[in-house]
Amino acid sequence: MVEVMVKTPDEFVYSYDFDDNGALYWLGTYGKTRIWQNPHAIGQVRAFASSLGQGEAENFVGRVPTNT
Repeated sequence: MVEVMVKTPDEFVYSYDFDDNGALYWLGTYGKTRIWQNPHAIGQVRAFASSLGQGEAENFVGRVPTNT
């Protein structure tokens, strides 16, 4: 396993929905050093829900609008 050391940004500034300035985007790209992957799928965050009508809990941290 290779560990990537990156400097954490001073702040995350929202520009628009699904921009590349947020904490989840930063986690999903290992500090903007790789192509984005869902941070739940790569173990950067743990998304869970007590129940869902449809979809998966990981959709909450994804980049595609999803009806859950």
